[in-house]
Amino acid sequence: DADSCVTCISLDPARGGAMMCIGCGDGTVRLFDRRLKPPDTRVATFREHSSWIVSAQLGIGANSIISGSTTGDVRLFDTRAKTSTLAFQTSHGQGLRAMDAHPAADLFACGSVNQISINYWSGTQLNIIKSVYHEWFYSSKFGPVGCLSFHPHKVLLAAGSADSTLSIYSLDNKR
Repeated sequence: DADSCVTCISLDPARGGAMMCIGCGDGTVRLFDRRLKPPDTRVATFREHSSWIVSAQLGIGANSIISGSTTGDVRLFDTRAKTSTLAFQTSHGQGLRAMDAHPAADLFACGSVNQISINYWSGTQLNIIKSVYHEWFYSSKFGPVGCLSFHPHKVLLAAGSADSTLSIYSLDNKR
């Protein structure tokens, strides 16, 4: 089906990539089972977002999908119920530019122009990392977030910015 552009793809590593989640430009999130015959591979289409999908990722066991759109709308879907079980707006107020979910921990991160929020899959916010920069006082800074990626085994988050800054964040205060 080519009725909208594909904006992101996620494979389920626990099943050898058999389950595939696709986010689209029309706001749909589509779930495919590659083990089925070609005409039957699309097993679900979620139409609850109203804008471009920034990220759509399968949860552990492929029974859940977390997705976020450019408007900052984040949704958690139960693939068996075919509907969202949780929906909330990120607190950024500037839309969503990047998003990633940790493959093993119950965390996801959302990036906007001037901040990154780290949240539990329940929607509870764990932390906010804000860009702070003044010419008269140097502090950590980053430009608009372009990409986010969690380490596959550790709770480390890498953030790439439009100003060529790469930052790595940890929950461990010793770093």
